Formats: sequence, C-alpha cells, structure tokens
Amino acid sequence: MHDPWFKAPRGGFSRRTRRWVGVALTALVLGIVALSRMPLGSSAGSLDPTRLVIPLDPEQGELPIESASLARARSLLPDRFVQHETARFVALSDGSAAWTRSQLERFERAHDQFQRFARRIGLPTPKLRHRLVAILFAQHSDYAEFAARVDGVTDRWAKGYYLAGEDRMVCFDPDTDPDAVAARGRLEAQRQQIEAADAALAEQRRTSGRVDPNVRAAVDRAHRQQGLGEEQIVLGIRRQVISTVIHEALHQLLFHTGVQNPRVQSPFWIAEGLAASFETEQPAAAFGPDFDNPTRRQDFERLLMEDRLIPLESFVAFERLPDRREATARVFYSQSVALLCYLFRQRPTELRTYLLTLAAEPPGRPGPMRQQQIFREAFGDVAALERSWLRHELAGIASEHADARRTELEGAVLEIPAQRLIVPASGLLGERSPERDLLGEDLAGGEEVSPGSEARTSPAGSA
Repeated sequence: MHDPWFKAPRGGFSRRTRRWVGVALTALVLGIVALSRMPLGSSAGSLDPTRLVIPLDPEQGELPIESASLARARSLLPDRFVQHETARFVALSDGSAAWTRSQLERFERAHDQFQRFARRIGLPTPKLRHRLVAILFAQHSDYAEFAARVDGVTDRWAKGYYLAGEDRMVCFDPDTDPDAVAARGRLEAQRQQIEAADAALAEQRRTSGRVDPNVRAAVDRAHRQQGLGEEQIVLGIRRQVISTVIHEALHQLLFHTGVQNPRVQSPFWIAEGLAASFETEQPAAAFGPDFDNPTRRQDFERLLMEDRLIPLESFVAFERLPDRREATARVFYSQSVALLCYLFRQRPTELRTYLLTLAAEPPGRPGPMRQQQIFREAFGDVAALERSWLRHELAGIASEHADARRTELEGAVLEIPAQRLIVPASGLLGERSPERDLLGEDLAGGEEVSPGSEARTSPAGSA
C-alpha cells in the first residue's frame, strides 16, 4: 500500500481551514451539477453562432429582443441579412458570423464603459428598454446605397451613423472602404513593379554574372516600404473598425437611455464630444473621457498651437456643422473631445448638471442663445472657463515637450538644461483677427447641413 499524497496534521485541522475546505467542496459540487445539466453537444464549438452569451446585470433582467426599431430595420433589408444577438444588442448583418460577433463584442464593451462613465459622473443608472439595434453591412457599396436611399446620409467621410428617430446604428466593414481599396490597389501596382525589378536583376546576374549594388539597394528599400505600407493599411482599417462601432454605440446608448434627449437638439460639442471621447484602439482595456485618444489629441494640440480653436462662447452654441467639409469636421470633433475630457476630469459635477438640464429641455431646438445660457448656468463665466481650460492644456503640452527633451538629452548624455516651450500669449484667448477664419480657409461658401444631422452622423476614424 502506497503512502497517501495528503496527510492531515496532528491534532486535526483548524476551524478556519475546515471552513475553507467546506467552501471549496461546495463550489466543486455545484460546478459538477451545473455541467451535468448542460444539454449534450453544448460545447463552445457547437454554440449557435448568432447568439453570444454575455452576463447581464441581475437588476435589469433579460432584455426583450423585439422592438419597433428592430421590426422596422427588418422591413428595410433583403433576406440575406441574418439576426445575431447578445445580452444587450441585436444586429442584422450580411457579413460573416465571426466578423459580426466581433462587432457585437465591441458594442457590449461600449456599454460597460458607458455605465462606468455614468457612475463616475454621478448620473442615475442608465437602463435599456430592449436590445439595441444595429445594421452591419459587409460591403461599403451596399452601406452607401442604403444610407442615401433610406436615411438620407451622404457624407463620404462618415464611417457609420446613428439615427435617433429610428434608434438604430448603421455601420460597414471598413476593409471595403473605397480609400482602403484604393490604397491596396496602389500597393499592388508597386508590388508588380518590384517583382519586375527583381526579374530584371535576376536576368542581369544570369547574363553578366554581377548586379549593380545601387540598383539592388534600391529594390531592397522598395521591398521594405511595400511591407510597411501593407502594415499601415491593416492597422488603419483596424482602428476604423473599432473606433466606428464604439462611437456609434455610444450615440445609441446616450440617446436610448435618455442621458441625451432624442427630442431635444443637443449642441454639437456634447453630442459628438461624448461619443468621440470613447473611441479607442484597445477595447479590452478601460476607455472613455478619462483616457486620451492619440489621434484626436494630436489634432487638438495642433489647432491650439496654431491658434485655430473656435472661441468657446461661440463653440458651445453650434447645433450643427457650418459645412460638410472634412476639414471643418476635424476641427469641431477634436475641440469637442478635448473640451469634454477636460470637463469630465476637472468639472464633473457641473458636467452632470449640464447634461441633466439639457435633457430636461422642451422638445425641439433650443437655439444658439439658449444653448449658451444652459452652458453658462452649469459652468459659470464662459471666458473664465476658457482661460482655465486652455492654460491647463498648454501646461500639459509644455510638460510633454519637457519630458521628451529630457529623454533626448539623457540619451545623448548632455549636460545642458531642457528647453522651455514658449507659447505666444497674443490671440490664444482674445478675439480672432478679421482676416482669419476657423480653419484658415473661407467658410462662407460651405454647404449648409440639414438641422439635427450631427446627432446621427459621425466620422469616427476619419480624423
């Protein structure tokens, strides 16, 4: 008889040890019982690919799948669209099951971080009435046709949109975006040229026994550049996919739960600043306005240093973009995200008051003067807020430059003081000179946007 692998200590176990052993045995028994009750064939590989199991908030319970929004969406789509479900979302998609599931997982992550945002800012816990509806197109051409014909959305730079009146979002696979397709076409042409150069070098080696080293080096560089170009396209598409679905999911969550009232025209900065502040390339980690988006941040800092920001008093009154140009959108989106992040981090109580006041407005468009009044009542003197905000931003930029310079000097082992960032004070907070506009361009000839369109379209990933 062999020795037992486990022996009890003399005098028996302590009370604490017996209690922990009891807990472990109970958990083991419950696990065995749960496994025994699973239907046969219910392994991960045989799950229904249209149903993704994600835990629900026990206080909310299981959400209804059917809704007027879903019924309406079904009626607009051809039979090839398949319904996929998670705990809080339902998607109608003509893409692959794997691609659709990946989008739904990101929708769920957006919901989790939206709830975290609401808790941080002290808003009442947002509740869903039913599972939220998304239409996912595998091809950009099908998306563009549907968006223009059904919803009147024609902005070429928009990578997706949310329609508040229908309570649904619409997205497509950015891998089929015309810009991505064109970029891949250029790379393919370059690849063919490189292959022709390789063939010519091989023929030169065969006929003369030698190869011109300068030509060989040029071809090698072309090979490396080709690989980097392909990698940049892949990374760019991935960023667009993640940012777009999260951006549009935030619009839907904000309006569906009433954090933003779909019957009240929100100012552009809060509607798009909230959604864009959640854009991320790493959805597995926490994200939201307490984290910077590098692309949006870089755009904002460039606008700030070039003195191209819109004065805050005017900025908070815009209910729509002044024109449909992508350059205009970049300014408005970047400034909106920066302002929203600053207020969330530095003035969360006032931001909550602002959101609640705006949501309680009578249905319709408050108009620029009322938008300014609501902002002023929540945050106080707008000019003073603007000065505090931009000083904070400039201090952050100066710190980043100092850190970068210090790292550079330490690497070179140089004993000289770090450079200071010198920022001209004139113009940053004062009136703009009459010969300069918001973008360094003439805005007067821009096409006017239909009322309320910014609440439904969003260029996530365009910046």
